[in-house]
Amino acid sequence: MEMYSAHVELSRQRMTSDQVDKIMDELEAYQGAVGQSPRGFVDAQFSLPAEHMAQACTTAVAVMEAAAAAAGIKAHAVAVEVMTEDEFLVREGWEKPEEISTGANEVIGSEEVAKILGVSRQRVMQLVAEGRLSTQPVGKRAHGFVRRDVEQLASSRKALTEIVTGR
Repeated sequence: MEMYSAHVELSRQRMTSDQVDKIMDELEAYQGAVGQSPRGFVDAQFSLPAEHMAQACTTAVAVMEAAAAAAGIKAHAVAVEVMTEDEFLVREGWEKPEEISTGANEVIGSEEVAKILGVSRQRVMQLVAEGRLSTQPVGKRAHGFVRRDVEQLASSRKALTEIVTGR
């Protein structure tokens, strides 16, 4: 299974803040971000696993339309752009193609960060707010974390705990 980045635009122009919150909740597992397209339509950027490109496209549309329906929005997809996450990172200027194969700057979501650090997603956001953990832009609205930075923080936290506890 490979990870894909999807950008889906819906046939709806206005949303309430409650609807935006509901769509964000529905897309939480996909590290989604919701906004407004240049044409004023509802759009979202998110990541999803799939076996191949066709499945990623179909799944992206289904996920976004279901999230909108859960928010009480009757809309259908009018545009979809899907690419592998590796290609997305290269296009966004995050990694050079040779770095992709080594995973030198792999970008991960907040759920994975929480697992690595052994904390909640809320604590991850607190660490960002405190300036102890930095984010990197992923597209126009979403943010991710560089795995290497998170693992360095986890290592330093472990070392500090060992010093304080003597273990």
